[in-house]
Amino acid sequence: MAHTVTHKTVCQVCHNCCPIEVDVVDGRAVKILGNKANRHYDGFTCVKGRGQLDYHYSPDRLLHSLKRGPDGGYAPIWSEQAMDEIAVKLTRIIERHGPRAVSAYFGTQAFQTASASMPVAKGFMAGIGSPMVFESVTIDQPGKAVAPALHGTWLGGKYGPNEADVLLLIGANPLVSMLGLPLGNHGKWLGDKLESGGRLIVIDPRRTETARRAHLFLQPLPGHDVAILAAMTRIILAEDLIDSRFVTDNVTGIDELRSAVAPFEPSLVAAAAEVDVADLETAARMYAAAGRGYIDAGTGPNMAQSGTLLEYLILNLGALCGDRRRAGETVADPVSLYPPLPAVAQALPPYPAGGLGEAMRVRGLGHCPAGMPVSGLAEEILTPGEGQVRVLFSVGGNPIAAWPDQIRTAEAMSALELLVQIDPFMSATAHYADYVIAPPMALETPHVTHVLDFLQAAGIGPGAPYAQYGPAVVDPPEGSDLCSEWQFFYGLGQRMGVQIAAPHPLGLVEPVPLDMAHPPTEEELLDIVCQGSRLPLDVVRRHPDGVEGALAAEPATVVLPGDPSTPTCLDVGNPQMMADLAAVADNLGAGEHIGGTAAGDDMLLISRREMHATNSSYNAMAARGGRRHNPAFINPVDATRLGVGADDVVRIASPRASVLAVVSLDESVRPGVVSMSHAYGNPSPDVDTPLQDGSSTARLADVTVDFDRYSGQPRMSAIPVTVTPASL
Repeated sequence: MAHTVTHKTVCQVCHNCCPIEVDVVDGRAVKILGNKANRHYDGFTCVKGRGQLDYHYSPDRLLHSLKRGPDGGYAPIWSEQAMDEIAVKLTRIIERHGPRAVSAYFGTQAFQTASASMPVAKGFMAGIGSPMVFESVTIDQPGKAVAPALHGTWLGGKYGPNEADVLLLIGANPLVSMLGLPLGNHGKWLGDKLESGGRLIVIDPRRTETARRAHLFLQPLPGHDVAILAAMTRIILAEDLIDSRFVTDNVTGIDELRSAVAPFEPSLVAAAAEVDVADLETAARMYAAAGRGYIDAGTGPNMAQSGTLLEYLILNLGALCGDRRRAGETVADPVSLYPPLPAVAQALPPYPAGGLGEAMRVRGLGHCPAGMPVSGLAEEILTPGEGQVRVLFSVGGNPIAAWPDQIRTAEAMSALELLVQIDPFMSATAHYADYVIAPPMALETPHVTHVLDFLQAAGIGPGAPYAQYGPAVVDPPEGSDLCSEWQFFYGLGQRMGVQIAAPHPLGLVEPVPLDMAHPPTEEELLDIVCQGSRLPLDVVRRHPDGVEGALAAEPATVVLPGDPSTPTCLDVGNPQMMADLAAVADNLGAGEHIGGTAAGDDMLLISRREMHATNSSYNAMAARGGRRHNPAFINPVDATRLGVGADDVVRIASPRASVLAVVSLDESVRPGVVSMSHAYGNPSPDVDTPLQDGSSTARLADVTVDFDRYSGQPRMSAIPVTVTPASL
């Protein structure tokens, strides 16, 4: 008779880290539900988390690593043999070209499912002496890391959504993305917040699930977020709605900012963005009048213009309105599995936003606070000469689908001497790989909610102290040969005589040298990852329902007074940011749509998140035999104008390339806009299979045009496109 055992662990499908209960029968997981014993989440999980067993037990899952043969086909290879061969190839390449020829890319899944793996992988890269380490952060809201370098950082922290009276969300849809509001059941949290008197302002080209709950909703043309923020700043300064005491004591650059926003006259901005000027003015006054405010911008606006300038203006608004914790206040969202971060009512003044380490050989890019610019890596691979990148380890990512400029990315993947893709499936990028290493999946590995601390440190965290340890709940499939990311890099280190020292994600503690003769266990690696954490991992392990509430908050972090003998200021008038703002003003004054449309059939393509998908790594609907593609959502008004209907095929063309996509009608999208999820498409930029694989919006971007000077991120949303009827 079958016996059911219920295990408590943590969902790793996305960064919300929901506590889950997994029913296991005879070693096979059969059901996943939310853990109702956890009061913070109250049993919440999303469709992706509950449906991950379809993904876990998919017949397409790789249970053995693969090697590309001379004919281009793939054959199974034992992981130990794969490491033997890769170590030999890698050693020869380094001997000929130096360690800079070796690069590694860590995608979204590396942050979410590889608690123990990223430190070992990064330790290996450091051990061979390569600085060419890239993360998806630089193509997904890098401005959140770069802008504080130009503005400065308030060491007491910003007020989080739990503390705020008014929430201002710009292109953010946390009810779907699970980002921007406190972790848990975002819909329930937002409902409770609004019922208790909180106010919500949403600015978005689409009337999203979150926007439908807003007290004030502005639906502008895409690409005008910087101008809107500048106009709001102008109103707040002109009407003296600032927190005068905080600004006088802690802010510099007011005169420069006042001059820079002067051209952003509200009626002019409102006309360009096609919003009501009264709504724009109300948004500024409503936010400024809040006792405490909270602002968050999502992926779309960060991809639509300079994310650095966007996030800089957001920091400016918060500083002008004094939305910063003061001495004696308690930090509501301290990190949990990171070492305690100090909280002081004082500014850390601006620091360098570029030139922080390795310089790239292309477009003047280099290491910035968000890391090495991913958008320049394809060019590094394709550009001959000393320092040319010849090897790529792709970990938890899918460059062909996710990197901007699919055409250039595909060319680069084909040009590599060695491409190793660590992937449980034959993803688009895996089809280019010399070796595809099959790793364990989420339910087969222990992990911790480390990603929550990473997000908190980045300023988009969960909003409350929380930590959980999640044990493995099932064994790898019988007969499989799986190699985790950390085992792979540790195995290479052993074979190449490389000493690996595992670094902390934020460098808060010294890297820990690993014993290269005796492999650590995954539990030992988790201890290393969480060393010195505010909540000891041993304590967290003893609470299978998660550490939350008063237990998670202790010891409390209280903001300390600043040092009056060393006054420091936040800078709201950074010269480079003011120059970039002047360029936006020039376009506005010339009557040009900022990233906008011309006449005829020209439209703007914007990014979109969907509840059932996580970037290129997971599609719950497809796993259940449902929709595999990413529709081109357009307003029925545009469909009529174009002469197309639901499920018709259209060609979407940018100055760089074109893709075929399947139409879906959506009244929530404003006319003139095409809304599509990114990170879809098949392996080849020359072939369109919109129903089978979806459409690659990455193909429409050009990394060499209109890119952020610091992160290198090009325009990946608000892309001017022409939409015309087509056929398959």
